Amino acid sequence: MGYSEYSWSESDFKVEVRRILDQCDWLDIYEVIEQIAVRLKDRDEIFNDGEDRVACFTSRINRLFTKHGIGWQLIEGRVEVRGEEVFEAVARPTIEALEGAGLATTANQIHEALKGLSRRPEPNITGAILHAMNAVECLSRKVTDDKGTLGELIKRHPTLFPRPLDEGLHKLWGYASNNGRHLLEGCDPSYEEAELVVTVAAAVVSYLKHKLDSADASAED
Repeated sequence: MGYSEYSWSESDFKVEVRRILDQCDWLDIYEVIEQIAVRLKDRDEIFNDGEDRVACFTSRINRLFTKHGIGWQLIEGRVEVRGEEVFEAVARPTIEALEGAGLATTANQIHEALKGLSRRPEPNITGAILHAMNAVECLSRKVTDDKGTLGELIKRHPTLFPRPLDEGLHKLWGYASNNGRHLLEGCDPSYEEAELVVTVAAAVVSYLKHKLDSADASAED
């Protein structure tokens, strides 16, 4: 434009912003969204006027994502993958429940699994699988007060999981080892497989937390 930016109108700024965004790669757009969320959070803290600009922006962005079938969502200032309904109903609430119970290490492992699925431009499939099963192992160790691997814990503590689900979890642990730690050429796990592991792991962790809560309640009685 042939005049100073200091004399631009609101419409001039909109045109320039749209021009810049149109030149961005798709992953850069998500970086912009996250930075806007950060700036809005700063404004909320500075002005403290009762307005929740972050919540409003988050709601509008997520409605836009849903409307256009975009498999991402803005959560706490981060653009993360949006999974199937079961995934959303299990994985994310589990993190909140774990943090509320002071189980920060397990919560962080589930969160890292979600971050792996959300990594841009390519998801970290093997990392998501490993972190998810690490969460199960971590909380299983606390429940049993045993520092063995998950496979060892399942064998040494037959009441840790109901039968025959214990066999399924033992096999899931083996799958995670083969597809997360000890990869074979040409046998990379798919995104869908990783999402399944994360969902199952989150459900198992939720089960273990309830088991731990019950044990703590019994000890208090």
